[in-house]
Amino acid sequence: MYTFVKVQCHPKIPSLTGWYLKISKGDMVSYSDFQIGMVAKIAREKIDPHIKTEKLPSWWKELYFPVRQAEKWTEATSSYVLKYDLLFNKNGGWRFFDPKYLLETYTSDILKFPEEGYKYEIITIKKWPQGKHWYLHSSHDRIFIPEKHNTLEEARKMAEKYVESDYIRVDDTKFLGTE
Repeated sequence: MYTFVKVQCHPKIPSLTGWYLKISKGDMVSYSDFQIGMVAKIAREKIDPHIKTEKLPSWWKELYFPVRQAEKWTEATSSYVLKYDLLFNKNGGWRFFDPKYLLETYTSDILKFPEEGYKYEIITIKKWPQGKHWYLHSSHDRIFIPEKHNTLEEARKMAEKYVESDYIRVDDTKFLGTE
């Protein structure tokens, strides 16, 4: 059983939140499950192609070689997981658990991070009275570009790029026939 927690990431910014896998002190089973996936993810990475490695000293290549990075990540985190409750994000970043910033808890039998909420975002397609353009409005205050659409179908296609069709609403009383 895996425990995921949503926490406030910064004490002065309440809107900055994120989901983390909580590994309790000494829970090496959950840690090793997450570690296997994380090490595989790091090992699949390549050195940034914008970095000209032929001009760098050999120690740098060894230090930033993906397998070496995976080894260092494991080395750093494994020593702390024995002593503290840790939180890991889906990219391998980690932090110490502080219960005063806990917002939500979710438990699961599978090691899959909860969605950040956009799966449950509701997009409402609206039209001004006597207007000719359709606008998308998000329950998560997302900004859409382009801002307006000439037809309802065009607006619906744009909305479907962000959410499943079950989460799209049309708000036009004239269009719905309920004047």
